Amino acid sequence: MKFRFLLCLCAAAAAVATTTRALPVHDGQVMVRLSDSGSNQTLSNLSTRYGYEYIREVKAPDGLLYHVLRKKSIRAAPVELEDDESQFQISALTRTHHHDLVKHPDVQFVEAQILRTHTKRHGFPLRRREREPPHDPMYRYQWHLEWINANMAWDAGFTGAGVQIAVVDDGLEKSHPEFTIPQNRYSAEGSYDFNHYDAEPTPDPRYDDHGTSAAGTAAASMNTHCGVGVAPEVSVAGIQMLSGAITDAQEASALSYRWDLNDIYSCSWGPSDNGENLVGPGPFTRLALERATKEGRNGRGSLFVWAAGNGALSGDDCNFDGYANSRFVATIGALDDHHVRSRYAESCAAMLAVAPSSGGSERIITADLSGRAGASSTECRTNFGGTSAACPMVAGAYALLLQARPELTWRDVHHATVRSCDTSTRIRDGGADSFKRNGGGRMFSHDYGFGLVDVERLIEVGTSMDLVAEEVSEVVSFGGGSSFINYTAPYEVEVSAQILVESVDLYVSLGVTSMRGALEISLESPSGFVAHLHPLHGDRHVGSFEWRFNAVCFWDEHSDGVWKLHVTSVTNPRSTVDAPFRLVLHGTAAAAAVPF
Repeated sequence: MKFRFLLCLCAAAAAVATTTRALPVHDGQVMVRLSDSGSNQTLSNLSTRYGYEYIREVKAPDGLLYHVLRKKSIRAAPVELEDDESQFQISALTRTHHHDLVKHPDVQFVEAQILRTHTKRHGFPLRRREREPPHDPMYRYQWHLEWINANMAWDAGFTGAGVQIAVVDDGLEKSHPEFTIPQNRYSAEGSYDFNHYDAEPTPDPRYDDHGTSAAGTAAASMNTHCGVGVAPEVSVAGIQMLSGAITDAQEASALSYRWDLNDIYSCSWGPSDNGENLVGPGPFTRLALERATKEGRNGRGSLFVWAAGNGALSGDDCNFDGYANSRFVATIGALDDHHVRSRYAESCAAMLAVAPSSGGSERIITADLSGRAGASSTECRTNFGGTSAACPMVAGAYALLLQARPELTWRDVHHATVRSCDTSTRIRDGGADSFKRNGGGRMFSHDYGFGLVDVERLIEVGTSMDLVAEEVSEVVSFGGGSSFINYTAPYEVEVSAQILVESVDLYVSLGVTSMRGALEISLESPSGFVAHLHPLHGDRHVGSFEWRFNAVCFWDEHSDGVWKLHVTSVTNPRSTVDAPFRLVLHGTAAAAAVPF
């Protein structure tokens, strides 16, 4: 089949849980790949004959050359999608408006591009209290650095030197003192503006203060300005893509940009945190994430750190976010200074860890746009927060770890995180959602992942552990298709493969007759440990949906045995299973695993 249709969904650039969403828009852009018989003249003829304008060529993550065209008639009157969940609607839209390209013999591939925006994952406005000052002007108030033991890593000589973080956001003020004094650590080579196709990711001072603050949280210098980042000597690049609506092709290019230079990509954004959507990356971006973990950092794999999301008060869950629940990323939630999950911070079975942020009495101090631009009247802001702040903290922690041991792969870093997180010193939540021991002996919580990132312990573990063996995967299908959902008994599948589990993906295709949020889906491992994949919430969508859930909570469990999928609902009596369930287990062959 020579065409695929991409579902690109939209999220408004709002602050926390309650949002006003703009609907996704098709402005006529399509990605086109020519067959071997096609040529530049073919593109010219297509554009003239069918009313397209040529925009640019794109080398996609699959290494192939594509071309972006835009239909002039649609550019003049963009098509607004009524329902941001309907793949059928996008399919019909593509057939209706681009059928001439689909049918042309010299066109091998056509994909409609839907403009989307993403939500920057800020936190709530809260007060901070005074603290005893140590050295730098605002360092005395940076409680979060003490909580993650960043100073212990600095005392050991690890400051991020020789490592590079790319902050994928709304731009970066490259001349900010926190990145230029005492030495300039801004990487022009690793930076780019994918909203305006410009070499410099310059933020618009009216709207774009988020990226500079995220970068300061990870990388602010030790100097006489403001405070300190977790990795004060790391090189920092800015990749701008949140300053406007973007396509799947642009996202893919941004998230794979200069993976030979950028070691870590910090992403404090995602789909709208409203608890009503299942939104994930398009096919090019999915491919970019996968290839970057295989080819980035000279084959050791780029590190992606992702904010879990701020939609808890709207019933959102980070497993409803196809970026945050990708197995290729480290998903980071938030812990407030009252030692519990920040009330806005999302939970899920895919969360790797948490870091300190707003939500209690304290907020995060970091860099701000200079002058009166940005969130404050100075170059230093005292009110940063949300999972937007927690995410770059962990990016900074990973920079310290890579300085200490550069040969670690992306999977090694995830292993070191799992093995080193703190579950008791700072986290003081004794509720039902607190930690439970899985079948591999690891303590896990859907609220906190494997715990609070501890930089000192992370480096100790990461520098002493054996590198993990090559990844293996096992795919099993079960449950049949075209049948009503069985609510009375779990769907069971026996796995014979001997894998020490790291991550599990579950693919479902369901037809919902009532309210999707009334479905409860959980996965039980052979040990009896349960991942809550689709908890009850207020999503009122009906109809067919296909989704991939992820769980890291089974880390270090053995894969062999009977896995059980539980589906319950009180309002969907005749909902259907439209295709067999597919369980994909990733990890290390049990015989090759090194115990820790």
